[in-house]
Amino acid sequence: PNGVTPFGPPGFIISNGTLDPQRGENFEVGARWDGAAGQRVQATYYYMPVRAEIDFDSDPAVLSYANLGESLHQGGLLHARWPLGGGLAAEANATVTPTTIRGGALDGNQINAVPKGGASGRLTWSPDAPWSLDVSARWVAKQWLDKEN
Repeated sequence: PNGVTPFGPPGFIISNGTLDPQRGENFEVGARWDGAAGQRVQATYYYMPVRAEIDFDSDPAVLSYANLGESLHQGGLLHARWPLGGGLAAEANATVTPTTIRGGALDGNQINAVPKGGASGRLTWSPDAPWSLDVSARWVAKQWLDKEN
């Protein structure tokens, strides 16, 4: 309340003691296949409606955590690993993660700082354990700095 922090000079406090607890139910289903030669493919889908979602309110007048109301977290994950021979293996990952506000003026907007998905790929060469060489790339989908998108 007085701006004094336990770590030294005056500052500001971003905590909020009036928050309601965030609550939700989660449904998840997945499958995995393992091949005889070390191949692997797995997929997962999840669905989680949340009540009293907690998020940071970056409004300069507030700068604190607040309850958003309802939100929906849902998406899918896909992973594949494939040995190519000679100590070489390829891996790929993809995610689709729409995480949206439900209800009110911002209904359907993506929650800020949560990307809509991503993908990555990796090539690994391990000719002699414990040594390996990795080359990878990662892509992150669109995300917003505020709830207005």
